[in-house]
Amino acid sequence: MAPEAVAAVRADWRPSETDRLLLQALLLPDQPAQAAWQAWAARVQLDDVGGAAFHLLPALYQRLADHAWPSPDLARLKGISRKTWYENQMRQSTLQALLAGLSEAGITPLLLRGAIPSGLATTQPTTRDNGALACAVAIGQAQPALEALTRLGWQTGVPGARPLRHWPYLHGLLLCPPLGTESVRLEWRLPLGEAAGQTLPALPYATDQLWLACLDGVLWRAEPDWRWLIDAVQLIHANSIDWAALVQFCRETATILPVRDALGYMVLAVQAPIPAATLAELHTVPTAPAAARQFALISRRQGRLGMARHHWLLYRAMAAARPSLPGFVRYLEAYWSLGSGPQVLLEATKRGWTSREALHPDK
Repeated sequence: MAPEAVAAVRADWRPSETDRLLLQALLLPDQPAQAAWQAWAARVQLDDVGGAAFHLLPALYQRLADHAWPSPDLARLKGISRKTWYENQMRQSTLQALLAGLSEAGITPLLLRGAIPSGLATTQPTTRDNGALACAVAIGQAQPALEALTRLGWQTGVPGARPLRHWPYLHGLLLCPPLGTESVRLEWRLPLGEAAGQTLPALPYATDQLWLACLDGVLWRAEPDWRWLIDAVQLIHANSIDWAALVQFCRETATILPVRDALGYMVLAVQAPIPAATLAELHTVPTAPAAARQFALISRRQGRLGMARHHWLLYRAMAAARPSLPGFVRYLEAYWSLGSGPQVLLEATKRGWTSREALHPDK
């Protein structure tokens, strides 16, 4: 079987049927999990596993080993798991270097995703592939943080990006240390309600972690990443979620639709123990038509015009002044890591974005 091409034609953010079977093998109770594993193994050769599934193979090896489920690929899966463990140690070393650099500048970031220590804020196992380390600073600390890391020799992991010029138009950047091959993503636009410059906690509450995982998970990506779903289900099983606070926070931040969609999928696909009352309440909260249009733009595969509108909405949400076409060009310069407005116009023309309809935010 060729490497799974289903991801390229997925209509929305949800896993393909093949990836769903792998997630069920990891998250369902023993007997249905084994059945899902056998169905997945019958469909996919290990050599043909796609990127999203590959990130889950260390956890799959642990489940096979724990339950003594036979597999001709067990030795190879063990090797992948060991390699991931070694790479995780390298990534943690890179993370510690970044945290030390920020600490010298008086900045304490919020740890996200793979950066959260195992067993501390979550119950995530040591088999997690932490290939997407990330931490966040308050937006008022973004420029000081980037300046401090630049002085220490950190560079962006995106060719052409200029952090000190582009940061006002971005949510975050991938950063690499002076020595080493691993990277950490530094983010500064998280809708957690902190005022600019306010000190962030070292770890988010479990309810905030679940909320963040849902928002990250429903973004449509050509190459998906299902580690957020594993993290979310483990948080739920730990019985540490304040469901009433989650619903209230979704109301306050207008994020009912993405959280409702993500939680509903987890119930149907992997039997996550989410209170029925919580889902029912989320379904009763009215949502504005504009919020529904925006959710459709971020959660579904878009054509050229849809992507242009999606980026207009992102720019409009972060614009410090009244949104304008010159400001949108500067946003695209940052997003595409380009050096000038003319380069942006050339790239937009290649993408078919130069019609009036492509840049109209409300159609």
